[in-house]
Amino acid sequence: PIFFTGAFYEFIRKCAARDDFKEVCPISHSKQRREEAEELVLRYFAYCDRYQLFQHDVRKFLDRYLKEHQDDFPEKRMQHEFDLMVKFAKRSLPHGFRKNKGATSVARVRFEALACGITLALRINPDLVVEKEQVEEWLSSQKFNDHVASDASNSRPRLSGRIEYVRDRLLEA
Repeated sequence: PIFFTGAFYEFIRKCAARDDFKEVCPISHSKQRREEAEELVLRYFAYCDRYQLFQHDVRKFLDRYLKEHQDDFPEKRMQHEFDLMVKFAKRSLPHGFRKNKGATSVARVRFEALACGITLALRINPDLVVEKEQVEEWLSSQKFNDHVASDASNSRPRLSGRIEYVRDRLLEA
């Protein structure tokens, strides 16, 4: 759970509570009670802004980002990018952020890779449109699975690698 309050955390809570976000990023009831959706949204904003500065400790990285933005953050820009990312995920990801149609929740590393990769790609090409079939091909590849394996999580090279892999695959489509 996150122990900060303020305008930024309220903004994160609003993003996490949106129906369109829940549709592409389902969270189990037990994880909902532990504020998993809010943590995913915080990870999204922090990594989109600063993934290249990440060291190793996720908790410290997220806490620092949350504290720095507690009452002063670019809400309009963040809201716009979040909206575009969710819309793109609904349109272009075959199962949203889930691994497959039957999955009832979303792995953090998978979410980070896809959500941040989408946003980085859209920053480069705001008009980007990618069909589900094009995404499905590399989403099911061993290369992507290697990037989002659970042991791939807490190092800058692995984080950068998975986010930029998604960015690059989307821009190639």
